[in-house]
Amino acid sequence: MTEINKHFCIKAFAGVEIRANGHVVPCCDFNSNVTEVTHNLSNYTLDEITHAEHWQTLRQNMLDDKPSVNCITCYRNEEVGIVSQRQNSNNRFHDYAVQYITKKDASTHNILDIDMKLGNVCNQMCVVCDSASSSMLFNEDEILWPGKGVTFKTKWWRTPEIWDSIIEKCHHAKLINVYGGEPLLVKEMTPFMRKLVDSGISKNIEINFATNGSIYEEEMFDMLSTFKRRNILLSGDGSGKTFEYTRYPANWNKFIENLHLIQSRLLPTDFIANAYTYSAYSIFDIISTSKYYKEELDFKFPIWLNPVNQSFYSIEMLPDPIKQRLITEFEQTYNHGYVYTGSNNLAPLVEQLKRPRVEEHWQEFKRITKARDKLRNISIIDVIPELEDYWHED
Repeated sequence: MTEINKHFCIKAFAGVEIRANGHVVPCCDFNSNVTEVTHNLSNYTLDEITHAEHWQTLRQNMLDDKPSVNCITCYRNEEVGIVSQRQNSNNRFHDYAVQYITKKDASTHNILDIDMKLGNVCNQMCVVCDSASSSMLFNEDEILWPGKGVTFKTKWWRTPEIWDSIIEKCHHAKLINVYGGEPLLVKEMTPFMRKLVDSGISKNIEINFATNGSIYEEEMFDMLSTFKRRNILLSGDGSGKTFEYTRYPANWNKFIENLHLIQSRLLPTDFIANAYTYSAYSIFDIISTSKYYKEELDFKFPIWLNPVNQSFYSIEMLPDPIKQRLITEFEQTYNHGYVYTGSNNLAPLVEQLKRPRVEEHWQEFKRITKARDKLRNISIIDVIPELEDYWHED
């Protein structure tokens, strides 16, 4: 039996992520900051990009079981026991992965999995987000730190020819991933979806659709109902006042209302989950959120745990006494039956909390948080009183 080595990832052979700026990489966890070579849809086609030399080198390294600096996020997640993008994709497309490993061919790329980031149009400015993913956060950043926000020279989602090229690839794709910003605010998304439905392509494709839960759009969910299978991810980091702080200016009650509306449109074979980005902001509310979903909902709504990307928002940099209290609390919940995707309990978070902290990251966390709180006229201490004893230290 052909085994999949620890560095192989089907995404490099059959996946594309079209980022908000038009750059194309194998997946959403691919760290393009550590290498100079990145191709953009403004200058190249999807085929030209995926068959470029650096893509072929990446694929050859994977076939040879060699690590890639671009894939560090997956390696780190796997170290603490979180199911990584690499593991998820290899499992989903296992037979295809075995075929590539058996052929040992790094020269070809055939798209099975299309991941689209539809710009930064968004009606929320989440504390762990950035201006590349939120237009509202961009406006705030321009007030706080003028000139530091991310602007897009290429707004690929406004180019009909690019949409047409994606539709062409969808004839052979097995999975489409739609993310924002907030996809339900991107008007160009509707005609694309309509073409997939009218052509009959949608019935052969599984779709992952992410939304922040602030909007329920009947027409979009009518179209989504034609897909082979629907996986709906509602982004929410915490419950109640934590949710409203971390996803400012979101409304928790509206989120729950729309959650029920969306769940009512799904079939038993479909999947719905809470995409929970855990950070220093949301880590304190994860148990109460888990309890709420278990006890207050009449359907399963598992939590998909995602570690925050920025090191200065990470749970690792919290003061050691706080980290130890969290470890104790989490370990006491292992047998409570809370439902998580990719882990049976909060053990991966415990392992991450045990890592050594970096004081500079804590100071940066405080600097950014205080600046945003002042502008928004709110206070993190009202939401996370556990931080008060450490908040005014230099």
